[in-house]
Amino acid sequence: MDSFFYNPLSTRPGVGYAICLIDIYMGMYYNTIIGWAVYYLFASFSYELPWTKCGNPWNTENCSPVTGRVNASLTSTTTAGPATLTSTLMSSMTTNAASAGVTLVASALGNSTMATSYPHYYQQEQQLLSSTLPTMLSNLTTSTVAAVTGVVNNGPALSSPAREFFERQVLEQYKSNGLDFMGPVKPSLALCVFGVFVLVYFSLWKGVRSAGKVVWVTALAPYVVLLILLARGVTLPGAAEGIRYYLTPQWDKLNNSRVWIDAASQIFFSLGPGFGTLLALSSYNKFNNNCYRDALLTSSINCLTSFLAGFVIFSVLGYMAQVQNKSIEEVGLEGPGLVFIVYPEAIAMMKGSVFWSIIFFLMLITLGLDSTFGGLEAMITALCDEYPRTIGRRRELFVLILLGLIYICALPTMTYVSISSKLFL
Repeated sequence: MDSFFYNPLSTRPGVGYAICLIDIYMGMYYNTIIGWAVYYLFASFSYELPWTKCGNPWNTENCSPVTGRVNASLTSTTTAGPATLTSTLMSSMTTNAASAGVTLVASALGNSTMATSYPHYYQQEQQLLSSTLPTMLSNLTTSTVAAVTGVVNNGPALSSPAREFFERQVLEQYKSNGLDFMGPVKPSLALCVFGVFVLVYFSLWKGVRSAGKVVWVTALAPYVVLLILLARGVTLPGAAEGIRYYLTPQWDKLNNSRVWIDAASQIFFSLGPGFGTLLALSSYNKFNNNCYRDALLTSSINCLTSFLAGFVIFSVLGYMAQVQNKSIEEVGLEGPGLVFIVYPEAIAMMKGSVFWSIIFFLMLITLGLDSTFGGLEAMITALCDEYPRTIGRRRELFVLILLGLIYICALPTMTYVSISSKLFL
């Protein structure tokens, strides 16, 4: 690790310190996301999950459970379907074309009294509109009018209890106006994140002797939970459709540069070749260790794990699509929305939802801890190797001070600022 730091013999001065800064930055926001999972875990220990129904103090008037929303939509469609509303609207518009001509002229004049009181002055314009308006209306497609009718009838956009729990109870981002006013630190979130830092400290303070034992749990437990969730997911109605969507290639997406960027980001973030984790952990191997075998094995396990997780996610997305009577594209979200909104919403609709919620968020916590261990251990190992007398001999104290400073720097991510701004910070 010495060659990555500045010294007279180094050909890459400063690269090692840049890696340490990146690891600090990751520790600031990544541990906060783990803190969100801890918040959800404690909230799951209840008779009923708090994001199952509306009527809670944090819910708005637009809150509507997914199941109730679907039932209401089916009822309204049965009593007055979209085709009936559309045909009635188009018939009324065509029949009243003559009066519509007067109205349009009046609107153009900005004085409805002149157009209605003295129609003979504008007889030519009214006749023109009255004769051409039916043809114009007939060119409107049924789907266009149906879409307009749906917008008018649906009213304000509805929000699910899971979304409002995440945005209004966990983050409370409605109390902030963005970076101009982030608001104070939320105490409950700060406490959850503090608990994460405590776990990280007692896992890293002795080096690989303590972290190695903890990793046996944090690395293997997620696989057990993944298999349990997969067994439950494939038994849900609509799961086959979700898995079919997951396995069906869309070759046209290869022309989209965004797909390649996301793929590269995923593989680099999961393997972490630029974070120093592999360098730090491999430094503890024996000199004649087969590093080629380890590299191939690690990369293969990483890709197969992502492939397995896809079955777990898309089986649930297929279930949600069937329940909400939507396509999978409309149900799925990216980033935190998938983990903290869509999946908890699906869990809330399952039997034994409390149990599934507890093991799901336990899996998220162990996965997050496993990742943050690697990044922070890389930085700690590098600094202890570079300064063995000043830092290496006082590793426990150094880790305590380091994690304390990172926690203080992470406090802005625990305010009421919106989620996008939090990740930006």
